[in-house]
Amino acid sequence: CSCPLGFGGLDCMQGQSSFWRPQFQGISFLSLQPVTESSGLRSRVEIVFRPEVVDGLILLGMQKNDGVGDFLSLSLSSGRAQFRFDCAGSPVVISSATTVTLYQWHNITAWRDGPRGWMVLDGAAAVTGE
Repeated sequence: CSCPLGFGGLDCMQGQSSFWRPQFQGISFLSLQPVTESSGLRSRVEIVFRPEVVDGLILLGMQKNDGVGDFLSLSLSSGRAQFRFDCAGSPVVISSATTVTLYQWHNITAWRDGPRGWMVLDGAAAVTGE
């Protein structure tokens, strides 16, 4: 099972005073379970991050390791958050209306339902695309 942040143990009942926070230096990555075929059409991801540069990949989920098939990504481009996903072979790109502030914590929630996608940066109004 997956415990909520700050909890651990067999039944997620043990409080944890500290948690692991990955930091990347431009050539490192964290590998997670791949996107499955069933999650490709309907997905939701929320991530909290603290950028130190205005351009970079935050998250990349792929259906297959060879890059073929469905994908979704969160990234920064010139300080703007971008949510990208594959829709029948044509990528959809949704960009935030505002830029992030370096060295401050930010929250992105992004989701897709078929060809439509939405992204919310730091609680602002959702930006949509398809």
